[in-house]
Amino acid sequence: MNLNACEDFHPSTRAEAYKAEGTLYPYFAKLDAKVAKLNIDKDDKKAIQNTVSDRRNKLDKQIADGEFTLEHCNAVIGIVNEGLDDTLLATVK
Repeated sequence: MNLNACEDFHPSTRAEAYKAEGTLYPYFAKLDAKVAKLNIDKDDKKAIQNTVSDRRNKLDKQIADGEFTLEHCNAVIGIVNEGLDDTLLATVK
């Protein structure tokens, strides 16, 4: 969500945000394939949906309050560019 917002609200970061996002997409695809195979009950699906909505609402508030800064975007992009946590990614692979 943050990378998408960087692309939209801080155009000077757009190219780097797209590049960082591209680094993440293969992991998203693998994670999505794994999640699709799970039998997730209705309550858990609702909890996941609520978490995503809550995070989006927090980001929207941060944007509205002028707190979603260029520095924030550069930090998020930097985290991706510096390398993702191999231990965490091993569960996705």
